Amino acid sequence: MKTAEMLRSLCTIPGVCGQEGMVNKHIVELIQDYAESITTDPLGNLIVSIIPPVKDKPHIMIEAHVDEIGLIVTGIDDKGFIRVSNCGGIDRRALLGKELVIHGDRDICGVVVTIPPHLQESGAKKKNPAIDDILIDTGMSKERLSKIVREGSLVSFALNDCTLQGGLICTKAADNRAGVCAVIKAIELLGRDSLQSVNCGLTLAFTTQEELGRRGAATAAYSISPDVAVVVDTSFAHTPDAPEHKCGKQGNGPMIGISPVLDRGLSEFLTKLSADSPHQFEVMGGETGTNADAVGISGRGVKTALLSVPIKYMHTPAEVVDTADIDATAGLLAKFIKQYEV
Repeated sequence: MKTAEMLRSLCTIPGVCGQEGMVNKHIVELIQDYAESITTDPLGNLIVSIIPPVKDKPHIMIEAHVDEIGLIVTGIDDKGFIRVSNCGGIDRRALLGKELVIHGDRDICGVVVTIPPHLQESGAKKKNPAIDDILIDTGMSKERLSKIVREGSLVSFALNDCTLQGGLICTKAADNRAGVCAVIKAIELLGRDSLQSVNCGLTLAFTTQEELGRRGAATAAYSISPDVAVVVDTSFAHTPDAPEHKCGKQGNGPMIGISPVLDRGLSEFLTKLSADSPHQFEVMGGETGTNADAVGISGRGVKTALLSVPIKYMHTPAEVVDTADIDATAGLLAKFIKQYEV
């Protein structure tokens, strides 16, 4: 499957924090031909054993979170408008007027209420609404809506899928389906024959609830107990309104993480492997804000590296990704799996 097709197939599926099962079901379809075993743990993490761990050989875990940001229904007012809270660090500026899908007893469409600019009071145009001020309009009365939607129903962005110039893909949930895509593509690149000659144990962890505090990765890493791990996520690609020194550039390949909480040797090894391929660096002075933070301190501690696919407009319904960066990340992961030695 081509990278763009795989990414789109992953992003199409709703998977708000706590409701990732449909995404993991699709991942099983994509990866099962390479797996020795596939299990799901109590937090919904998908654990895929590619090469069972062997004594005296390193056990590598490759991790990518599958959950996307979204909303959760907190109530329905007397006029039939839905009140919500956030699941993850949603950018509220990007919500107004957006189409959403409410996952009740059946999926229904809704739109976030917004006041036309002609009717806004002076100064209101610059106001960033609080989450408690956000309402969703489904066109239904409270009586009718309450038969379908209830408190605790999850809400995801409606699919926004288009191709920009240069082959860039604009979609919801690129964070972190782009990372998931890179992990699957890396296994495809290695292929079954090459995997047989890899000198390590290899387990993939597709984890839940990263957007709620890296919960899934903490439990997955504990149960897998790897010797080394590579966390694959997304990070900030530069746009004209963002500080260039804090961002990567799309088309320049994966961002290799460098941080005191990451293993310096692994970061240097990834850099060496990237000598003849596109790559860039993401330097952080402390925690990374990714699952690498939880994986690294799991159990006895895990040597952990971080690779990030640069995307634009993170945590909005219109994230933009370059599939060339996904392919470059997959290529680097494949090299790492094939060449890593203790």
